[in-house]
Amino acid sequence: MATSTYLSNCRVQVGNPTGNIDITDQCSGATVTIGYDPLVTDAFGKNYHSNTSGLQANEVQLDLYASFVASETYATLKSLVGVGTCQVIITPDPDAAVSATNPAMTFSNTMLAALPLVTAVGALGTYSVTFLAGSYAEDITP
Repeated sequence: MATSTYLSNCRVQVGNPTGNIDITDQCSGATVTIGYDPLVTDAFGKNYHSNTSGLQANEVQLDLYASFVASETYATLKSLVGVGTCQVIITPDPDAAVSATNPAMTFSNTMLAALPLVTAVGALGTYSVTFLAGSYAEDITP
């Protein structure tokens, strides 16, 4: 029986359609949710609820180390807050070529609504940011 094991170490890029910045070295976690809003299709005569797919309802949540150095997390993300044309690209294996088994998952026209900084005494500061909405596409061409 064939099995597949996925060890997480993805490439993470954020930005806008004209350019992205690789923040892989500042990212400690990523959660990607690809989905659709459910639309109710109930009708007279049915004895159950039914749904169909509506608009895409995607979300990318990133856990990032806080850095205030130029071109690091703060400088990269602060300009994206409140902008509805953000782009996030996640590639599962950063060392392999883009392919059907290593797609570049691209989220376009997303919005970063807030930039919350989490800090504590003696701890490394972090950001937990969520890019909301937008469209999803997979690039599998090398």
